[in-house]
Amino acid sequence: MRETPGRIFVNVPLYLAQFITSEISGYTELC
Repeated sequence: MRETPGRIFVNVPLYLAQFITSEISGYTELC
């Protein structure tokens, strides 16, 4: 299955959002 530029353009922000939220949740647990 070939990844189209449109799919990559949509998936990257979603991936970054999941990563950032996981980092924030992990950071708040330490506080």
